[in-house]
Amino acid sequence: MSRLIGCCIFLCFVISVPAQTISGKVVDEDAVPLEFANVVLLQKTDSSFVAGTTTDSAGIFLFNLTVSNYILKISIIGYETIEKPINQPDLGIITLKNNIVSLDEVVVKGNRPAFYYQNNTLVMTVENTAISELGAADDIIRRMPGVIENKGSLIVFGKGTPEIYINRPLREIIYNRYCYYITRRSD
Repeated sequence: MSRLIGCCIFLCFVISVPAQTISGKVVDEDAVPLEFANVVLLQKTDSSFVAGTTTDSAGIFLFNLTVSNYILKISIIGYETIEKPINQPDLGIITLKNNIVSLDEVVVKGNRPAFYYQNNTLVMTVENTAISELGAADDIIRRMPGVIENKGSLIVFGKGTPEIYINRPLREIIYNRYCYYITRRSD
């Protein structure tokens, strides 16, 4: 019986200890919340990882841990990383300073995809692709997505037999419902 009473007292003590959360809000110098900032708790003694999270759309983070001997580290691209010891559960508003890096030059390269949609139309660019080596228009059309050859005729999946119009030098092929247009792209 005394063991049962002892267990009840112990459970009452454990249940009555409130859970504690470590929380705060991360903002920039203009008080705008910073979403997706990395927030990490490290052991103060050896900087080992304890827990990590990211801020939400309001810049808020929280850990379901009791305050201990931790270092809080917050980082996000474009801002200075901060590290500070914590000694209370509510860390309030934490402001990060901009860390702007200027580049001498930026080179942006890109390739236009061979297939793309334009005004509900599938467009296939032929110029400067391996497909342009095929030569004949019907060989190129056979390579378009959704087109198959059946008993010598071309069929578009779910659409039937397409009508093919050739207009000007071959540069791109446009599929629009039942028709294929071979036309020059306006640059």
